Amino acid sequence: MERRLIIETFGKMFDKINFFIPINISHFGNDESITIGNLKLDYNKMDGRVYYETYYKKMRFRLTEIGLGISNSVSQIIYGHNAFDLNYLEFKQTILEICNKINCTKAELIVKSFEFGLTVQTYMKTEKVLLKLQSHKKSSGKQEFRRTKLTGVKFYHCDYELKFYDKAHVEKIETRHNILEGNHLRIEMMFRKKHFPNGIKTAEDLCKIENINQIYKMLMKEWDAVVKIPVVNHEKLSKEEIHKIYAILSSAYQADRLDYVSRAAVRKEQQRFKDELQTIGDFSIFNEITNAFAEKFTSLMNVP
Repeated sequence: MERRLIIETFGKMFDKINFFIPINISHFGNDESITIGNLKLDYNKMDGRVYYETYYKKMRFRLTEIGLGISNSVSQIIYGHNAFDLNYLEFKQTILEICNKINCTKAELIVKSFEFGLTVQTYMKTEKVLLKLQSHKKSSGKQEFRRTKLTGVKFYHCDYELKFYDKAHVEKIETRHNILEGNHLRIEMMFRKKHFPNGIKTAEDLCKIENINQIYKMLMKEWDAVVKIPVVNHEKLSKEEIHKIYAILSSAYQADRLDYVSRAAVRKEQQRFKDELQTIGDFSIFNEITNAFAEKFTSLMNVP
């Protein structure tokens, strides 16, 4: 029976967002509490530094001498956890609720960083998919384990991070409930300010459909750039061919190869091998994941 990915309504687009509003408080640190809008922030001191802090629906509001920082997963506002979707209208609703709570406009909420991603369910075990994500540009990736199980792979870059993780297993550990059933793969990109798409500075900009489309295209471009190990039929290939596949995809092999040939020669070998791999390896799981990402994004943006 043919197996295909299932499009589910799990995994929001925007996840953790860090906002900031410059606020000048006279005689900062003299009061036991400070009220901003409808929020009362209590006095705190850590390592000699004074700040005021409170939580609203698991969103952290922290006031320092230079202004108010707001952070956490915005889906907490609606669902109380971050397992389920926020479609486009729900995302706008969360931003509006934050603004109403502190009496500000969307244009006043400066975006410092944000996470954007998508979750799909796949017939292949998520851990096996993660093992097939080899590298991204010059990053070999860092595997993450929780309770001895591989739950994620992160690719670190100067201005952004690209990460993939087992959404169902992570949510089970964090909530102690089986909120998600089956194999759920999440792709997520953490954007720092230097890597923001053009035109994004405030929460108002994040709410614009054209900007969200731009962010999605950037995410898919990075997904395409991930070097992936295909499904290999061990019954149809010789041991030598199988060993060659896994060796040349190894970053250790590539580094050792430079002791014998030039970097340009290594790149040519890699490209030649990638071309051969397209004919002997099965990349259908990744093609289906790509299509599932596209369908998921469309479903989240097309709301009544």
